[in-house]
Amino acid sequence: MNIADHRHYYRWMNAKARCYNPSHKDYKNYGARGITMSDEFRNNSRAFCEYLDTIPGFGPGMSMDRTDNDKGYERGNFRWATRSEQNLNQRERKRRIKRWGRGITFNKKARKWAAVWRVGKKICYYGWFKTKEEAIARAIETCSGIYPGTKPEQHRTKREEYTVWRNIKQRCCNPKHPAFPNYGGRGIKIYEPWLDSKNFIDYCDVVLGPKPVGHSIDRIDNNLGYIPGNLKWSSHSEQQSNRRSYGKGYSWSNTGSYFVVQWNIGGTITRFGTYPTEAEAKERARATCPQGPDNYAH
Repeated sequence: MNIADHRHYYRWMNAKARCYNPSHKDYKNYGARGITMSDEFRNNSRAFCEYLDTIPGFGPGMSMDRTDNDKGYERGNFRWATRSEQNLNQRERKRRIKRWGRGITFNKKARKWAAVWRVGKKICYYGWFKTKEEAIARAIETCSGIYPGTKPEQHRTKREEYTVWRNIKQRCCNPKHPAFPNYGGRGIKIYEPWLDSKNFIDYCDVVLGPKPVGHSIDRIDNNLGYIPGNLKWSSHSEQQSNRRSYGKGYSWSNTGSYFVVQWNIGGTITRFGTYPTEAEAKERARATCPQGPDNYAH
């Protein structure tokens, strides 16, 4: 089985991000205070997943937890716990106590706790809970602002990686998208867990790193889909060298939303124009084919 399909793979990926990625929203509570992964688990997701399989108690509503919150992810320091049990294991933190300052509030009429944050001038609710512990857990998940000197995390839909995910999903899953024939139409699929943008962005944070300026997502093997291990950030020139469509003389430009006609002539990429429809691009590619229009086989 591909280890990326293992039920605990994302637990390994998220644990590693919290410990070693300074850009992760929870890094300050893990890596920044010395929480690490053992050498056995840090670069071996299979060993990590197989070890979790040996720990009894896994089931619906259970999360991975460290028995000793001041030790790292190592053998003997794992257990499965409910959210309320995990909250009881949280190390003590000094919180800012002011209106919305800790992300929770109690509704006397409903007799429930709410996870709530003020984002700019807007009050955002993130759920209602029977216990204070559950509300705190949700507040921690949705905003880091309860800690002194921190600000609410940027919502993932505002990140560049979210736009990348959205475009990938459209090319692979939406038959009405102009690029669908070159992606979903020819069997290029997106890894099923990545249909949820959170999972895709988590993978970028842990494995690929933040999107560099001037780069876009690229598949290492252009005949495989958007799957773990087949992605990288590439510059425009690097990505052009990986394009399957040079063989037919035109390709879809994600940045410009048009078809580009171009041929590799003697090792040099020569462009012959841009066109709004595939039919126009194909006709231009036929006319400019280095082997002659009669030898254009696409």
